[in-house]
This record gives sequence, C-alpha cells and structure tokens, in this order.
Amino acid sequence: MELSPAQKHLINGLHLFGVERDAIVGIAMMLNTPEMLDEMMEWMAQHIEAGTHQRLKMEDFLIKTTEITKRQ
Repeated sequence: MELSPAQKHLINGLHLFGVERDAIVGIAMMLNTPEMLDEMMEWMAQHIEAGTHQRLKMEDFLIKTTEITKRQ
C-alpha cells in the first residue's frame, strides 16, 4: 500500500519533531483518515507558530493521537 501525500507529510513532520520511528509508525497507522491527519498536522503547525514546538515530547504526540482517534 502506497502512502498518501498527507501521510508522507505527517511522517516527515513527526521525524523533524524528533518522534521515535516506532511511534511514528503507530501514529501514522492510527490517524487513518484525511481529517485525522489534517488535525494532527494543524496541531503541529500551531506549536511551530507559537514557538512551543521544541518543548514537545513524544508523549505529547501520543496523547494528541489518542485524543484525535477517540473523537472519530
């Protein structure tokens, strides 16, 4: 199965944020709709704009992923 452009962007973004490879795979699998991917990428962009992106830890990404998937 080939990744969509949005999935590729998410994976690249998570890598740039320093998220571990195993967590990236899990996050990408859990966020399995375009809406979920968009929400995560928007959240990441908001942290970049606010200048808080360097404070994010891998756990923050996992928590956000859980929040997104629970609403769907």
